Amino acid sequence: MTKPKTPSNPHHEKPADSAEQEGVNPRQASFDAFYLNGGLNFSPGNAYKSAIAAGYSPTTAKSNCHILARRASIKVTIALEALGCDGFSQAAKLLELREAKTVRWNQKTEEWDEFEDADVQLRATQEINRLQDAYPAPKEKVEDSRPITIVFGKKSLSEYMPPLAEEKKPKIGEK
Repeated sequence: MTKPKTPSNPHHEKPADSAEQEGVNPRQASFDAFYLNGGLNFSPGNAYKSAIAAGYSPTTAKSNCHILARRASIKVTIALEALGCDGFSQAAKLLELREAKTVRWNQKTEEWDEFEDADVQLRATQEINRLQDAYPAPKEKVEDSRPITIVFGKKSLSEYMPPLAEEKKPKIGEK
């Protein structure tokens, strides 16, 4: 038998600290630090090992690390926007990369020569097209059973066709 839930009285609730108000407990904050900076035995971005290092059990880490990582990634996005790295600055950077150049050492002239970096330019163009959803969706094949009628005017179809090669009939002695 379970006790029925009653609405709590807001006058009797304890005030929450700032970490709880943001929805982050100390273990989550520790996970964020490990996930973004890495640990002694693992590199940044390893959600499972970051969760274990933050104090989560291996079972909980395995089942919830993707949720914790998503929260940490959202925090990185907010921080990037605060630093001025928003959609407009990224679009400007992609446009700059469409004109990317690279340098190569020229042994004959013993100087650096500047060339267009086709690989970077292509990737920037592909990313712009992807962001603009410029790649068309694959078209579904539609079976059409309607007959096609071609009208050639006054001439008949046989007049447009080249003459058929006559089949050679084998002579009586040939096989």
